[in-house]
Amino acid sequence: MQPGEKWESNCQECECPMNSTTPLCKPLECSILPNKTCDKPGQVPVIETVDCCKKVTCEPKPVCVHNETEYQPGASVPTDKCEECKCSSTVDPETKLHSVECTPMKCDENCQPGSEYEAVPGECCGKCVEKSCVVTLPDNKTQIIEPGQIWTPPDEKCEKYKCEKIEDQLVPVEVKTVCAEFNPENCVPNSTYLEKDGCKSTEPVEINSCEGTCKTSSMYSLEANTMMHACSCCQEMSTSSKQVEMICPDGRKTNYTYTYVETCGCKLSECTENQASKKGARRRRR
Repeated sequence: MQPGEKWESNCQECECPMNSTTPLCKPLECSILPNKTCDKPGQVPVIETVDCCKKVTCEPKPVCVHNETEYQPGASVPTDKCEECKCSSTVDPETKLHSVECTPMKCDENCQPGSEYEAVPGECCGKCVEKSCVVTLPDNKTQIIEPGQIWTPPDEKCEKYKCEKIEDQLVPVEVKTVCAEFNPENCVPNSTYLEKDGCKSTEPVEINSCEGTCKTSSMYSLEANTMMHACSCCQEMSTSSKQVEMICPDGRKTNYTYTYVETCGCKLSECTENQASKKGARRRRR
């Protein structure tokens, strides 16, 4: 070394004096270590030695950062999207932070009988909305009834269920048919004396009849290209013959046979113009 020359060695600053061959060395002077803080989330101040002096640098922590909030690996990360996110163990090569991994949110679309799944605007998942009523029978079977529909159990003809909307909720309303007590005295008498050729029955006999409404329809037939009429009349379906004793003006007695109606029903008959277009008849649309 030449006299007056300076150099650094082993973190010391050395100088070759003018009047000596022995170098003079002293520790290298370093600036005062500042009390540094890191401004970015996910970073922490780290002290390291650079060129013999200690310096403070900001290094990433083993965390995820989302919306300036730190999350430990494995923790759930809330998002504004319809996703389920977690802080993973994967490290981003650029930021050196752990990555946030997301998967689409799974919505439960399984609804109870009588309800349907519907999307809700602005929400990630929809909800189950009632669409019909559900009747639970004694055997734990269920019956779906649409709003306004009336359903009668096959084995309970005197019970009816109607699906009604009560305060924005569909409710099956049970309606039971209650019959009035039978009182024979309220029945209209239907017996009379029979008269034939001046002879009269010795006692009144029951005379019955058939009365009621039967189906009559009028429908267009594509194959026949014409209107098809179907008519039926209420009339006796089965009868029996009965006898009654009659007395004549000359005192003579005789037996008279008359017809007694056992059952009534609707029987198909040939349609007339009046029957097919009778006022009040309903038309069915196909």
